[in-house]
Amino acid sequence: MISAIYQVARFARLSVLLYTVFPYTVLRTRYLARWYAVSDNLLMPLSQPTTGLLLVGHGTRDPRGQAEFLTLAERVGAALAPQPVEAGYIELSEPTIGDAFRRLVDQGVGQVRVVPLLLFAAGHAKSDVPEAIHQAAALHSHIKVDVTPPFGLDEHLLSLSERRYREAIAGRSAIEGLETYWLLVGRGSSDPTTTEDLARFGAERARRSSLTRFGHCFVAAARPTLADGLSAAASSEAKRIVVQPHLLFRGAVLDEVAAAVNRWGPRRPDIDWVMTAHLGPEQELVEAVIERALLEFKL
Repeated sequence: MISAIYQVARFARLSVLLYTVFPYTVLRTRYLARWYAVSDNLLMPLSQPTTGLLLVGHGTRDPRGQAEFLTLAERVGAALAPQPVEAGYIELSEPTIGDAFRRLVDQGVGQVRVVPLLLFAAGHAKSDVPEAIHQAAALHSHIKVDVTPPFGLDEHLLSLSERRYREAIAGRSAIEGLETYWLLVGRGSSDPTTTEDLARFGAERARRSSLTRFGHCFVAAARPTLADGLSAAASSEAKRIVVQPHLLFRGAVLDEVAAAVNRWGPRRPDIDWVMTAHLGPEQELVEAVIERALLEFKL
Protein backbone atom coordinates (compact mmCIF):
# COMPACT_ATOMS: atom_id res chain seq x y z
CA MET A 1 0.00 0.00 0.00
CA ILE A 2 2.80 2.39 0.89
CA SER A 3 4.49 1.57 -2.42
CA ALA A 4 1.28 2.35 -4.31
CA ILE A 5 0.90 5.70 -2.56
CA TYR A 6 4.51 6.51 -3.37
CA GLN A 7 3.98 5.76 -7.06
CA VAL A 8 0.84 7.93 -7.24
CA ALA A 9 2.66 10.81 -5.51
CA ARG A 10 5.60 10.45 -7.86
CA PHE A 11 3.31 10.50 -10.88
CA ALA A 12 1.52 13.61 -9.58
CA ARG A 13 4.81 15.42 -9.05
CA LEU A 14 5.97 14.58 -12.59
CA SER A 15 2.63 15.71 -14.01
CA VAL A 16 2.86 19.10 -12.29
CA LEU A 17 6.41 19.54 -13.57
CA LEU A 18 5.46 18.79 -17.16
CA TYR A 19 2.41 21.05 -17.00
CA THR A 20 4.70 23.85 -15.81
CA VAL A 21 7.65 23.32 -18.14
CA PHE A 22 5.98 21.64 -21.10
CA PRO A 23 2.37 22.78 -21.60
CA TYR A 24 1.65 21.24 -25.02
CA THR A 25 -0.90 18.55 -24.19
CA VAL A 26 -0.19 16.03 -26.93
CA LEU A 27 3.54 15.65 -26.33
CA ARG A 28 3.16 15.92 -22.56
CA THR A 29 0.59 13.12 -22.55
CA ARG A 30 2.81 11.02 -24.79
CA TYR A 31 5.66 11.36 -22.32
CA LEU A 32 3.52 10.46 -19.31
CA ALA A 33 2.06 7.48 -21.15
CA ARG A 34 5.53 6.22 -21.97
CA TRP A 35 6.88 6.71 -18.46
CA TYR A 36 3.98 5.08 -16.63
CA ALA A 37 1.74 2.12 -17.32
CA VAL A 38 -1.51 1.20 -15.60
CA SER A 39 -1.38 -2.23 -14.03
CA ASP A 40 -3.83 -3.63 -11.45
CA ASN A 41 -5.26 -0.12 -11.05
CA LEU A 42 -1.88 1.17 -9.88
CA LEU A 43 0.55 3.46 -11.68
CA MET A 44 3.71 1.44 -12.11
CA PRO A 45 6.97 2.83 -13.54
CA LEU A 46 8.29 1.25 -16.70
CA SER A 47 11.83 -0.13 -16.85
CA GLN A 48 14.63 2.14 -15.63
CA PRO A 49 15.57 4.54 -18.47
CA THR A 50 18.85 3.67 -20.19
CA THR A 51 18.89 6.37 -22.86
CA GLY A 52 20.68 9.67 -22.33
CA LEU A 53 20.16 12.89 -24.26
CA LEU A 54 23.19 14.86 -25.43
CA LEU A 55 22.50 18.44 -26.53
CA VAL A 56 25.18 19.85 -28.83
CA GLY A 57 25.71 23.60 -29.09
CA HIS A 58 27.81 25.48 -31.63
CA GLY A 59 29.91 27.15 -28.95
CA THR A 60 30.68 30.79 -28.16
CA ARG A 61 33.05 32.79 -26.00
CA ASP A 62 30.19 35.10 -25.12
CA PRO A 63 29.04 34.30 -21.56
CA ARG A 64 25.51 35.43 -22.47
CA GLY A 65 25.30 32.81 -25.21
CA GLN A 66 26.77 30.14 -22.95
CA ALA A 67 24.17 30.96 -20.29
CA GLU A 68 21.33 30.71 -22.80
CA PHE A 69 22.52 27.31 -24.04
CA LEU A 70 22.79 25.98 -20.49
CA THR A 71 19.37 27.42 -19.65
CA LEU A 72 17.89 25.45 -22.53
CA ALA A 73 19.64 22.29 -21.34
CA GLU A 74 18.28 22.81 -17.82
CA ARG A 75 14.73 23.27 -19.09
CA VAL A 76 14.92 20.18 -21.26
CA GLY A 77 16.43 18.22 -18.37
CA ALA A 78 13.65 19.33 -16.02
CA ALA A 79 10.97 18.25 -18.47
CA LEU A 80 12.55 14.85 -19.16
CA ALA A 81 13.68 14.01 -15.62
CA PRO A 82 14.80 11.42 -14.62
CA GLN A 83 16.10 10.89 -18.15
CA PRO A 84 19.81 11.86 -18.14
CA VAL A 85 20.48 15.06 -20.12
CA GLU A 86 23.93 16.57 -20.73
CA ALA A 87 25.18 19.43 -22.90
CA GLY A 88 28.42 19.92 -24.84
CA TYR A 89 29.88 22.33 -27.39
CA ILE A 90 31.37 21.79 -30.83
CA GLU A 91 34.02 24.47 -30.30
CA LEU A 92 35.08 27.59 -28.37
CA SER A 93 33.47 26.53 -25.08
CA GLU A 94 33.43 23.79 -22.49
CA PRO A 95 32.20 21.19 -21.74
CA THR A 96 33.06 19.52 -25.03
CA ILE A 97 30.95 16.90 -26.76
CA GLY A 98 33.34 14.26 -25.42
CA ASP A 99 32.94 15.57 -21.86
CA ALA A 100 29.15 15.43 -22.09
CA PHE A 101 29.25 11.93 -23.60
CA ARG A 102 31.42 10.64 -20.73
CA ARG A 103 29.04 12.14 -18.17
CA LEU A 104 26.17 10.20 -19.70
CA VAL A 105 28.19 6.99 -19.71
CA ASP A 106 29.07 7.56 -16.05
CA GLN A 107 25.33 7.70 -15.33
CA GLY A 108 24.94 4.19 -16.72
CA VAL A 109 23.16 4.86 -20.01
CA GLY A 110 23.20 2.22 -22.73
CA GLN A 111 22.15 4.54 -25.53
CA VAL A 112 22.89 8.18 -26.36
CA ARG A 113 20.53 10.31 -28.37
CA VAL A 114 22.37 13.33 -29.82
CA VAL A 115 20.38 16.49 -30.62
CA PRO A 116 22.57 19.07 -32.39
CA LEU A 117 21.18 22.55 -31.80
CA LEU A 118 21.87 23.53 -35.38
CA LEU A 119 19.42 25.34 -37.61
CA PHE A 120 20.58 23.90 -40.93
CA ALA A 121 22.73 21.12 -42.35
CA ALA A 122 26.08 22.85 -42.83
CA GLY A 123 29.61 21.67 -42.10
CA HIS A 124 29.04 21.28 -38.36
CA ALA A 125 26.08 18.96 -38.88
CA LYS A 126 27.72 16.99 -41.68
CA SER A 127 31.23 16.57 -40.34
CA ASP A 128 32.16 18.20 -37.01
CA VAL A 129 29.38 16.71 -34.89
CA PRO A 130 29.58 13.18 -36.37
CA GLU A 131 33.37 13.19 -35.98
CA ALA A 132 33.24 14.31 -32.35
CA ILE A 133 30.54 11.74 -31.55
CA HIS A 134 32.53 9.00 -33.31
CA GLN A 135 35.61 9.81 -31.25
CA ALA A 136 33.65 9.83 -28.01
CA ALA A 137 31.76 6.62 -28.80
CA ALA A 138 34.95 4.80 -29.84
CA LEU A 139 35.94 4.68 -26.18
CA HIS A 140 32.59 3.12 -25.25
CA SER A 141 31.75 0.58 -27.94
CA HIS A 142 28.84 -0.83 -25.93
CA ILE A 143 26.90 2.44 -26.21
CA LYS A 144 24.38 2.81 -29.03
CA VAL A 145 24.31 6.27 -30.60
CA ASP A 146 21.92 8.07 -32.92
CA VAL A 147 21.83 11.69 -34.07
CA THR A 148 18.87 13.86 -34.99
CA PRO A 149 19.00 16.12 -38.07
CA PRO A 150 19.20 19.93 -37.84
CA PHE A 151 15.96 21.82 -37.13
CA GLY A 152 15.36 23.13 -40.64
CA LEU A 153 11.66 23.93 -41.12
CA ASP A 154 10.73 22.78 -37.64
CA GLU A 155 7.19 23.81 -36.74
CA HIS A 156 8.18 25.02 -33.27
CA LEU A 157 10.94 27.25 -34.65
CA LEU A 158 8.64 28.68 -37.29
CA SER A 159 6.23 29.59 -34.50
CA LEU A 160 9.00 31.11 -32.38
CA SER A 161 10.26 33.12 -35.34
CA GLU A 162 6.74 34.44 -35.94
CA ARG A 163 6.43 35.40 -32.28
CA ARG A 164 9.72 37.30 -32.29
CA TYR A 165 8.48 39.30 -35.29
CA ARG A 166 5.17 40.16 -33.61
CA GLU A 167 6.95 41.18 -30.41
CA ALA A 168 9.30 43.50 -32.32
CA ILE A 169 6.56 45.48 -34.06
CA ALA A 170 4.08 45.46 -31.18
CA GLY A 171 3.19 49.00 -30.10
CA ARG A 172 4.73 50.65 -33.13
CA SER A 173 2.73 52.84 -35.50
CA ALA A 174 0.61 50.96 -38.01
CA ILE A 175 2.14 50.56 -41.47
CA GLU A 176 0.61 48.88 -44.49
CA GLY A 177 2.01 45.47 -45.28
CA LEU A 178 3.41 46.59 -48.62
CA GLU A 179 5.36 49.33 -46.82
CA THR A 180 7.21 46.84 -44.63
CA TYR A 181 10.31 44.97 -45.74
CA TRP A 182 11.35 41.87 -43.75
CA LEU A 183 14.99 40.76 -43.84
CA LEU A 184 15.93 37.36 -42.46
CA VAL A 185 19.61 37.10 -41.49
CA GLY A 186 21.46 33.79 -41.21
CA ARG A 187 24.91 32.97 -39.85
CA GLY A 188 26.15 31.79 -43.24
CA SER A 189 28.04 28.81 -44.63
CA SER A 190 29.94 27.84 -47.75
CA ASP A 191 27.63 24.83 -48.02
CA PRO A 192 24.99 25.67 -50.66
CA THR A 193 22.45 23.52 -48.84
CA THR A 194 22.44 26.02 -45.97
CA THR A 195 21.72 29.00 -48.21
CA GLU A 196 18.87 27.12 -49.85
CA ASP A 197 17.46 26.07 -46.47
CA LEU A 198 17.44 29.64 -45.13
CA ALA A 199 15.67 30.80 -48.29
CA ARG A 200 13.03 28.09 -47.80
CA PHE A 201 12.59 29.01 -44.14
CA GLY A 202 12.21 32.67 -45.08
CA ALA A 203 9.64 31.94 -47.78
CA GLU A 204 7.54 29.84 -45.41
CA ARG A 205 7.76 32.44 -42.64
CA ALA A 206 6.77 35.20 -45.05
CA ARG A 207 3.78 33.16 -46.20
CA ARG A 208 2.59 32.56 -42.65
CA SER A 209 2.98 36.21 -41.66
CA SER A 210 1.51 37.50 -44.94
CA LEU A 211 4.73 39.36 -45.74
CA THR A 212 4.91 40.27 -49.40
CA ARG A 213 8.24 42.12 -49.39
CA PHE A 214 11.09 40.18 -47.91
CA GLY A 215 14.62 38.95 -48.44
CA HIS A 216 17.41 37.03 -46.75
CA CYS A 217 21.16 37.44 -46.31
CA PHE A 218 24.13 36.04 -44.41
CA VAL A 219 26.67 37.42 -41.98
CA ALA A 220 29.54 35.37 -43.41
CA ALA A 221 30.64 32.85 -46.05
CA ALA A 222 27.59 33.17 -48.31
CA ARG A 223 25.71 35.62 -50.50
CA PRO A 224 23.86 37.87 -50.38
CA THR A 225 25.96 39.37 -47.59
CA LEU A 226 24.56 41.29 -44.64
CA ALA A 227 25.66 44.55 -46.28
CA ASP A 228 23.95 43.53 -49.53
CA GLY A 229 20.75 42.61 -47.71
CA LEU A 230 20.53 45.86 -45.78
CA SER A 231 21.30 47.90 -48.87
CA ALA A 232 18.59 46.11 -50.87
CA ALA A 233 16.11 46.66 -48.04
CA ALA A 234 16.97 50.37 -47.83
CA SER A 235 16.46 50.69 -51.59
CA SER A 236 13.04 49.05 -51.49
CA GLU A 237 11.21 52.30 -50.62
CA ALA A 238 9.75 50.57 -47.57
CA LYS A 239 8.79 52.76 -44.61
CA ARG A 240 9.73 50.06 -42.10
CA ILE A 241 12.50 47.48 -42.31
CA VAL A 242 12.36 44.59 -39.87
CA VAL A 243 15.68 42.76 -39.55
CA GLN A 244 15.37 39.33 -37.97
CA PRO A 245 18.49 37.37 -36.95
CA HIS A 246 17.82 33.66 -37.40
CA LEU A 247 20.17 32.70 -34.58
CA LEU A 248 19.60 30.47 -31.58
CA PHE A 249 21.80 32.17 -28.98
CA ARG A 250 23.68 35.40 -28.29
CA GLY A 251 27.22 35.83 -29.54
CA ALA A 252 29.53 37.74 -31.84
CA VAL A 253 27.33 37.09 -34.90
CA LEU A 254 24.28 38.64 -33.27
CA ASP A 255 26.35 41.66 -32.18
CA GLU A 256 27.57 42.12 -35.75
CA VAL A 257 24.00 42.18 -37.06
CA ALA A 258 22.96 44.75 -34.45
CA ALA A 259 25.95 46.97 -35.25
CA ALA A 260 25.17 46.88 -38.97
CA VAL A 261 21.53 47.82 -38.40
CA ASN A 262 22.54 50.67 -36.07
CA ARG A 263 24.84 52.10 -38.74
CA TRP A 264 21.95 52.32 -41.20
CA GLY A 265 19.70 54.31 -38.88
CA PRO A 266 21.49 57.69 -39.28
CA ARG A 267 21.95 57.08 -43.01
CA ARG A 268 18.23 56.58 -43.59
CA PRO A 269 16.35 58.29 -40.74
CA ASP A 270 13.20 58.28 -42.89
CA ILE A 271 12.93 54.51 -42.36
CA ASP A 272 11.67 52.84 -39.20
CA TRP A 273 14.49 50.36 -38.54
CA VAL A 274 13.45 47.44 -36.32
CA MET A 275 15.55 44.49 -35.20
CA THR A 276 13.84 41.52 -33.61
CA ALA A 277 15.23 39.44 -30.79
CA HIS A 278 17.08 36.24 -31.69
CA LEU A 279 15.32 32.92 -31.10
CA GLY A 280 16.75 32.18 -27.63
CA PRO A 281 16.03 29.35 -25.15
CA GLU A 282 12.28 29.87 -25.34
CA GLN A 283 9.50 27.35 -24.76
CA GLU A 284 9.13 26.63 -28.47
CA LEU A 285 12.79 25.61 -28.71
CA VAL A 286 12.47 23.46 -25.59
CA GLU A 287 9.53 21.68 -27.19
CA ALA A 288 11.40 21.16 -30.45
CA VAL A 289 14.22 19.42 -28.57
CA ILE A 290 11.88 17.35 -26.42
CA GLU A 291 9.87 16.22 -29.42
CA ARG A 292 13.04 14.87 -31.02
CA ALA A 293 14.00 13.12 -27.82
CA LEU A 294 10.62 11.48 -27.25
CA LEU A 295 10.27 10.21 -30.79
CA GLU A 296 13.34 8.03 -30.38
CA PHE A 297 13.63 7.23 -26.69
CA LYS A 298 13.21 3.53 -26.00
CA LEU A 299 11.92 3.46 -22.45
